[in-house]
Amino acid sequence: MGRLGALCEQVKELNFQGYEVILVTSGTVGIERQRLE
Repeated sequence: MGRLGALCEQVKELNFQGYEVILVTSGTVGIERQRLE
């Protein structure tokens, strides 16, 4: 299982435990940073 598969398994497990997971990519961070300036 690669990195993405491992991440999906972790998100699935957290979701099963009742957590809400929000995944933010680096592209999103850059866009929002520009918006805040």
